[in-house]
Amino acid sequence: MLIADKYHLTYCTNIHPGQDWASTFESLVEYLPIIKNKISKGQPFGIGLRLSNKASEELAMSDNLPKFNSWLIKNGLYVFTMNGFPYGNFHNEVVKDKVHEPDWTTRDRVNYTIRLFEQLAFLLPEGISGGISTSPISYKHWHKNTEDFLNFYHNFLIPIAKKELIKYLDVSEDRAKELVLRYCTLCYDICHFSLAYEEPAYTFEKLKNAGIKIGKIQVSAALKVKFDTSDKDKIWESLAQFDEPTYLHQVTENTNEGVKTYNDLPFVLKNKPDVSELRAHFHVPIFLESFEELYSTQDHILKVITILRENMITEHLEVETYTWEVLPGYLKKELSESIIREMNWLIDKL
Repeated sequence: MLIADKYHLTYCTNIHPGQDWASTFESLVEYLPIIKNKISKGQPFGIGLRLSNKASEELAMSDNLPKFNSWLIKNGLYVFTMNGFPYGNFHNEVVKDKVHEPDWTTRDRVNYTIRLFEQLAFLLPEGISGGISTSPISYKHWHKNTEDFLNFYHNFLIPIAKKELIKYLDVSEDRAKELVLRYCTLCYDICHFSLAYEEPAYTFEKLKNAGIKIGKIQVSAALKVKFDTSDKDKIWESLAQFDEPTYLHQVTENTNEGVKTYNDLPFVLKNKPDVSELRAHFHVPIFLESFEELYSTQDHILKVITILRENMITEHLEVETYTWEVLPGYLKKELSESIIREMNWLIDKL
């Protein structure tokens, strides 16, 4: 939906199970009309469409894509952004670091992404910009250390990417670089940047100075743990409720030497480091500032909104709380109700 005549706002449908096209479409039919009717009854409602590789392959078969487009038009829906990060299944099985497979060293990742762009080009309404968020280059913990990862990036991936891009576009290296800066934009996930303890104003200014555009802001909140009471056992007990086996929940600590990252929440819960604050990559409801003994990084969302009121950083805003099925019981509500509450909270703040 269009907010303030300039922002296309949606939520990411990676919240809904859908390994193949049939189950993906079934979820969209079940939830989207209900949600649209509650928050965007008088105008078209945009979709942040998530397709697995298998769902994307099947959408390309027969007349599935034109049929889907007709259903969208009939129901006052439109696709303006897509999530092309998780390649495989994203629900009801252990994901953890497999979410990064395959990375950009593989042809599978390339083919999947190109297919998504072809499908977005077909679905995108005229006059609206579109984009796809995708995997980062690789996963740094698969490499020995930061230096090894940077060597991999500079000595292996960049030369291959340059060669492939120039060949694919049939242009010079300088022209290819110009096109990359124009069309390859950053997906700014508020949760992720809050884990890096980066203030939004600082990050936006650094990106602007580097000539890097922001294609989409994913509105999400991380867990914040503040050990500011004497009852630390109770705080650890509250945090333990978020230890679940499906997704990867990196934890960060801001130290004098920089941000320290723990690979996953179970390690932190086992070792209980003596710290003043931790932040965990667990997408929690954006409308909650605190719950039990814990907090969220909602303050970062509010800072981004303040900046958006003065600066047109991007046209695309997407709520991305995909963890409803693995949240502690006291935070769970019926899925449509949860999504609607998040969207209404954000609309009100915008």
